[in-house]
Amino acid sequence: FSARAFSTVPTTIRRSSKGAASTAAFANTGGSISNTARAQALLNKNALINNYYSNHLTLSTSSTARFMSTTMSSDTSSVQTDVDTKYDIENKDQGIIGKYEPSLFESKIYNWWEDAGCFKPDAKQSKDDSKANGKEPYVLPMPPPNVTGRLHMGHAIFVALQDVLARFHRMRGRPVLWLPGTDHAGIATQLQVEKALLTEGTSREEVGREKFLERIWEYKEEQGGAITSQLRSLGASADWSRERFTMDEGNSEAVTEAFVRFHEKGLVYRGEYMVNWAPMLKTAVSDLEVEYSEEEGKLYFFKYMLEDGEDGEHLPVATTRPETIMGDTAVCVNPEDERFQQYIGKRVIVPMSGGRTIPII
Repeated sequence: FSARAFSTVPTTIRRSSKGAASTAAFANTGGSISNTARAQALLNKNALINNYYSNHLTLSTSSTARFMSTTMSSDTSSVQTDVDTKYDIENKDQGIIGKYEPSLFESKIYNWWEDAGCFKPDAKQSKDDSKANGKEPYVLPMPPPNVTGRLHMGHAIFVALQDVLARFHRMRGRPVLWLPGTDHAGIATQLQVEKALLTEGTSREEVGREKFLERIWEYKEEQGGAITSQLRSLGASADWSRERFTMDEGNSEAVTEAFVRFHEKGLVYRGEYMVNWAPMLKTAVSDLEVEYSEEEGKLYFFKYMLEDGEDGEHLPVATTRPETIMGDTAVCVNPEDERFQQYIGKRVIVPMSGGRTIPII
């Protein structure tokens, strides 16, 4: 009996220690041949289920009881069936067993996609042919995540968006290249390597530039690769055969060439500006590398004495940064405030400046 045929038999199957016995008893009753055959089918089904679940539910061969049993009504021609909802014999025959475990399938499917070259662009057609048939190449460069980093929400967002675009244009028949790569994460990597050197009782200054660079590359080889593995787990359909690293020789040469050209055109120049400085690393860091914290401060009040004022006439100015007073170039007041309208155009003396004056505007 197939599973579909057997499902038409009204039989009740419940977890009981009397499962096999009650089924056998029914098979040996004075039931018709068809009922006996149905009971045998139930026994066969029990055997299949026990065979699969033996490693999952600790069932013994002699006790089908923990999984199912049969209960007969007074009418032996009718047997009610209630199969465990976690098991479907039809699905078992097709290789789908129990609850879905992504780890058992998704990595194999993705590896098959990658090995079969599903993510590589179809480069067989010429440039003229692609223009003629309206299927020009579609290229997406991946924003390179840090090679020593780990997956976070930002990566998941860009992977989802770019993967949708890549798969959409593939289905339209266009040759698609989603170019993957990783970034060198210079500051973060340097910090970790320097911490390791400190635990060894040395520093980058002591080991020297060449040895320090060797340690940087060693760290990259040890810690790198996790992020690309995680991107694969998300199903990113990038052409990993073209994966690049920002410090690869070809990429470094291209960056140098670009900066030289920009400098020659006056688009890149050296100037003075405020930076975030890392005292330990002795290097500038971007705003993204800075962690801000709230701290209790003080509000300082100063009297900006009027240059031609009488009897200590002044303007009160409050600031949390008194060290910036030496850079003051003017005092600004609200022109709508009647208290200060009369002072606009006059001059005040900058505190602690030795008599330097600035205008009131």
